[in-house]
Amino acid sequence: MDSVSLKSICISSFCLVGWALATSACSDKGATYVVYAGGAGGTVGSGASTSSGGSSSGGSSSGGSSSGGSSAGGSSAGGSSAGGGGQPQTGGSAGAPPGGSSSSGGAGAGGPGGSGNQSGSGNGGSGGVQTPVTLIDDFADCDGNIIEVDGRNGVWYNLNGSASNTMTVGQAPDGWTPGCGVYLVGNCPSCEVAGLAVILAAGTYDLSGYQGISVTFESEATLYVAVKTTNGSSYSYLRSSEVLGTGSGGTRMIYFASMTPDAGFHGLNWAQEIHFTIDDYSKEMGFGLGISRLELIP
Repeated sequence: MDSVSLKSICISSFCLVGWALATSACSDKGATYVVYAGGAGGTVGSGASTSSGGSSSGGSSSGGSSSGGSSAGGSSAGGSSAGGGGQPQTGGSAGAPPGGSSSSGGAGAGGPGGSGNQSGSGNGGSGGVQTPVTLIDDFADCDGNIIEVDGRNGVWYNLNGSASNTMTVGQAPDGWTPGCGVYLVGNCPSCEVAGLAVILAAGTYDLSGYQGISVTFESEATLYVAVKTTNGSSYSYLRSSEVLGTGSGGTRMIYFASMTPDAGFHGLNWAQEIHFTIDDYSKEMGFGLGISRLELIP
């Protein structure tokens, strides 16, 4: 049987320009039948398409093979999938389904490409949120231990342990902004000092690389901030001026450059604790202080 060169294949009402060795092509109620010269006449149904995201390769049918190489299906961006192609009828080799480019004879691209083994780009899993080295505590764990990062491993404590000052750690007491933090309520007119403190490390911690601290707290009282330092045998302080209260909550930034050192100040590289003390008036009249976040300013 002689081969003829077919310039176009009519699929329904559209024409796909290509080339193939075939004897005839016809359309019957929307289905296209292509009979190849090399075999006994295998058919491929209409509408076969490769799976999205990659190129699919079908299997070749049994029977006599016609001359020519194998066909290549169209490929799309993404990972490649090795699909299980459709199975043409026994006979000549099936050609490529509509949408891919067909070749003459040989092994053809079969029916619809399966999902197969699929590789491609995907979103990698999150490795977890990394704690910023500047964050001393945000009370996410709702306890009295600070975040252990960059050599810091301290705790919060009450600067005055008298019965008139009560410190709690955890969920906010009634009347406070909901959330976790460290809370101090008291009335201590005779106390030399009242307030909260945080230990940065068992020994010392170097604050010289930071500009100051940012503290989120809730209090009507005026606060004073001090950095306690030690050389192992004595203590000295870097002290702030007054820090206005935030009422029902707010953040204040205190810069080390604005603070005043004691005469024997050891330097920020010998820091051990940070103190938040209550002003004298509030000590006498009664006070409340809640801290929910403490962070270093780089």
